[in-house]
Amino acid sequence: MEWTEEQRKAIELSTTLKPGEVLLVNAVAGSGKSTLLKGISSENPNQHILMLCFNKAIQEHFEKWGLSNVETSTINAYALNILRTRREIDTINDAKFNNILQVSLRHRFKPYNVSVVSKVLGLYINTCAIFDDSVSVSRHIQRIMQDHNIRVPFGFNDPVDFYAVVEKVIRFVKAEELECVTHDHCVYLAIKEMQTKAWSTAYDKILIDEFQDLSDINQMFIDCLMAKK
Repeated sequence: MEWTEEQRKAIELSTTLKPGEVLLVNAVAGSGKSTLLKGISSENPNQHILMLCFNKAIQEHFEKWGLSNVETSTINAYALNILRTRREIDTINDAKFNNILQVSLRHRFKPYNVSVVSKVLGLYINTCAIFDDSVSVSRHIQRIMQDHNIRVPFGFNDPVDFYAVVEKVIRFVKAEELECVTHDHCVYLAIKEMQTKAWSTAYDKILIDEFQDLSDINQMFIDCLMAKK
């Protein structure tokens, strides 16, 4: 494959990286960033590389390239791999999460309310608010809903009632240590596990596709993977 000058420079730099160093490629959509990852893998044939992908479709795309020194995974799947090894958690318990929602929403357990609560929970975890005890959970919820223009669902006459329901769900999820109840919760538990004891990998390099689209919690996950053992 014929590389551009910028791509060739990035590939050459990848061969000189020391442990813990980061090569960040910033380019517009369609400029060949994903293809560049293939070049980096090919130029480092003796190194074991982990490719972390933004979603399953991207992972399957890279798997088709059949690079022998590259293992591909989504971030969620790799987080679950950590929990499978450390805590023997090997799946997302959707039924447990559904039960949490039923208990918290009670007579308001309706599809639209479930979708709004789930969205706010996801943002609460992905913005790393779940790690911030300096601000009340209710304040975080209000801020998230304002920042993302999320309205309180019909059926809640007082917004405070809705905040209380979401806070109850968050506390249930945060207290669940033995099972993953959502994909985001899985990443949260994996981070906590790595903060307790660093995760040793057999990889020489970790490549991340669509890095600019990572949420705060996913970037925190990557930081934990790169932490010195």
